[in-house]
Amino acid sequence: MKKLSIICLSLALIISAAAMTVQAKERKGNDMKQIEVFKNGSIPSAKGPEAWFTGPVRVDSVMPNGHESNISLGLVTFEPGSRTAWHTHSKGQLVLITSGIGLVQQEGGEIIEVHPGDAVWFPANVKHWHGASKDVGMTHYSIINLNDNNSVEWLEHVTDKEYNNK
Repeated sequence: MKKLSIICLSLALIISAAAMTVQAKERKGNDMKQIEVFKNGSIPSAKGPEAWFTGPVRVDSVMPNGHESNISLGLVTFEPGSRTAWHTHSKGQLVLITSGIGLVQQEGGEIIEVHPGDAVWFPANVKHWHGASKDVGMTHYSIINLNDNNSVEWLEHVTDKEYNNK
């Protein structure tokens, strides 16, 4: 399992690095393809919508919406106790924990604590949530393949009872 996590993390880091820094762009005529650099901070931070999150959450997109790569890549920061609502992804989701202590759970499963360097794969159409621990915030990269820009289905909020596993 640890070897699979290392492989997933390595693959995700390669994909995210490529997606963050370069993108081939078709040019008309005889021009060659050109790379495009997405400068850190060039896309403003956004507050995580209350319909999708409980507690303070900041989303920093790494690539602009509607980009031809068909990948959504964002850095999501959760304050202690903050979390997503239950949701699914039509093509799955990979999250890479970069700091803090996080919690993840799929419907019907146990809450799992995750730490920096951990990679979590949520398979397609599996109902799940993720967020920070009760006392320590958490930041992760979220990588999803877009499906006609409808790659996530947001569901009900995770209740405090569910979050506290009671």
